[in-house]
Formats: sequence, structure tokens, C-alpha cells
Amino acid sequence: SLTLAADVNIGTVTVDTVTVSGVTTTGKLDLDVTGKITQSAGAAVTVTGASTLKATTDITLADGTNDFKSTVGLEGVNVSVKDGTGGIQLGASTVTGTLGVESTGGAITQGAAATVTGAATFTATGQDITLTQANDFKGAVGLNGLNVSVKDGTGGIQLGASTVTGTLAVESTGVGAITQGAAATVTGAATFTALGQDIT
Repeated sequence: SLTLAADVNIGTVTVDTVTVSGVTTTGKLDLDVTGKITQSAGAAVTVTGASTLKATTDITLADGTNDFKSTVGLEGVNVSVKDGTGGIQLGASTVTGTLGVESTGGAITQGAAATVTGAATFTATGQDITLTQANDFKGAVGLNGLNVSVKDGTGGIQLGASTVTGTLAVESTGVGAITQGAAATVTGAATFTALGQDIT
């Protein structure tokens, strides 16, 4: 494990895999890898400042002990990230494959837009999910949470399998329809907005 009291800026690393075996920093974490980023089981990543994680292939930081206290920017192919403490806030992110974001301790929010080419799944059971930046979700978007709001600002949005125990608001502000590829279960009120576009 690695404990640091300042910023962690790891320049471009050219290897097949970087395995994170526990990092604690009161500053920010910047990791740029020519290869993939993985995590040892049970080896928590705790970052007080902003995190920027870049890999030319996959990023897998899916341990339930992680605690990202500030924004998490993600750039990779297939990306999976989990926060088990106080929720997770996404920073600017570009994912060319699939994206999976899970929070078991708080809400999922974002501070900047995300572009995702493949399917995206957001899970925060019993907590809110708010993704209302000018996102571009090119694949299906699965949403599992309490009160959920999601926006696509580019080319429409396709809902994937979703379970929402509170309210659901889906908005497409780009030139594109709202569609779905799988069933949604919504306990509260649901609102779908796509002015000038179809909703199916």
C-alpha cells in the first residue's frame, strides 16, 4: 500500500498492467497508463482530491472499500469503478467501450460531461443518481437508484434495464430520440423530455 500526504502525479507509464495495491492521498491522484489499470482485492483507494485515471485499455477499480472524495475523471476502453463510502462524482470522462459506476455509500453525481460509446450502467441502490451534464451516451444506459435524472445533449438516449425506486427524469436535448432496449421499473413519477424528437 501507499500512503501520501500530497498530490500523486504518475506520468505516462508504459506497461501491460498497473495494479493498484492500496493508495491513500490527501491530495489528487493522476494516473496515465499505456496499458490497463486494475486493483488488488481489498486494497482500498482513498483520494481526497480530484482523480484522473487514463488507460489505453481497461480500468477496473471495483473494490467496495474505495473512497473517492472528489471528482473522478475516467478515460479508457471498458471502465468499472466503485465507491463504497460517500458517493462518487464523475469528472470529464471519455469511455470508448462500456462503463459501470457503482456507489454503495452515497449518490452518483457528475461535475462534467461523459462520452460513452458502449453500454453504461449506473447503480446506487437507495441513493440518487444525477447525470445532467451535456452527456453523449451512444449505447444503452441502465439506471438503478432512488431519484434518478439523466440527460443526453448530443444524439438521443436509449434506456437499458433500469430499476428506480423514486422518480425518474430522462431528457434528450440533442438531435435524437428517447428509446429503450429493455424494460424499466419506476416506483415514482417518470418524466421524459425530447423536444422535437420521438419518444418510444
